[in-house]
Amino acid sequence: ASVQAVPVLVVDSHTPGVYDTIIPDLSTSWKDYTRFELKGQKPNYDFDFTDESPITLGGGKEFLVYDFNKDGKLDYSAGTVGAQVVDVYGVISHGKSSIDKILKATNGTLLPALDPNGNFFGVMNDFVGHGTSSAASISSKGTQQYDIYNNTKKYTLPGVAPGAKIIPVKALWFGDTVYGWLWAAGFDNNNSTWQFSGKPRADIISNSWGVSNFPSLKTPPGVDILSLIVSVLSVPGSIDERYPGVTIVSSAGNAGHGYGTIGLPNAAPFGITVGATTNNVFVGYGSFKGQPRFGNTTTHANDVVDFSSRGPSIIGDPKPDLMNTGAYSFTPSTVLKKTTTSKLEPFSLFGG
Repeated sequence: ASVQAVPVLVVDSHTPGVYDTIIPDLSTSWKDYTRFELKGQKPNYDFDFTDESPITLGGGKEFLVYDFNKDGKLDYSAGTVGAQVVDVYGVISHGKSSIDKILKATNGTLLPALDPNGNFFGVMNDFVGHGTSSAASISSKGTQQYDIYNNTKKYTLPGVAPGAKIIPVKALWFGDTVYGWLWAAGFDNNNSTWQFSGKPRADIISNSWGVSNFPSLKTPPGVDILSLIVSVLSVPGSIDERYPGVTIVSSAGNAGHGYGTIGLPNAAPFGITVGATTNNVFVGYGSFKGQPRFGNTTTHANDVVDFSSRGPSIIGDPKPDLMNTGAYSFTPSTVLKKTTTSKLEPFSLFGG
């Protein structure tokens, strides 16, 4: 795929010198993203901000999305404006930051979502798509209709908790998951210390990732530093007497099918570890077209899927704690068509 480049104009719409609004030229960005289908011809960039929609933080329309053919269905997305980025190297804030060999960013200035001086703004983007489908499995409202089976009948894809709100935290880009956990649990970074703000920012912290190869941290999963931090953040009053604790859910991992393959931080004793079971209600889609995914018939369902890590943990805890369908189900996916003529709809066959 090509690089997503979005021309942006930052403006001071109310008070001179105080920048509060951005105007993204998404039509030009879309033409640039799909330029390879022109086969050598130059895209007709307009570089015009007057026909674009301004975005103000808190307005409820912070999404960088574009409907190319005006059919009411989005064709292109470049993320969500409003993310706060940790200045891990102190480049913008000119402050001091510490980078631990294992924990990565342990402090660093958390930049505002939009610099009032107009120098920068934060964007949350999911270039892989895993986080989007994970979040959709939870909180999709089920309003979009999809022609999943190519038979003209439309289906919606609601999540298990369509009324829930999602706080996306990008931590695996740099590896600073501990910073993300502490922030989501309601702690604020102050130089080299963390102080509880008085209220967690999230009720549940969900982790669809893990480290299966435990020698990487030279400590057995469950007593490694990441698992210990998960356990501490799960316990009320563990760090601050006012701290109520936060439920932390982690995937069991994809190191199955052998026993004792739970990795880290999924083996945290006080965290909730979730494994994946099979679903053969529908087979023969995508790369598995014409063949069942598990076994020889569609009766092989509700079993632990082959890739899902099994317990017990290396320190003896019975894991996973919960099991649910993880192979496979349809979920909404990233809205990002590769060409102007693409008929693909933004859903995928997702499992984990």
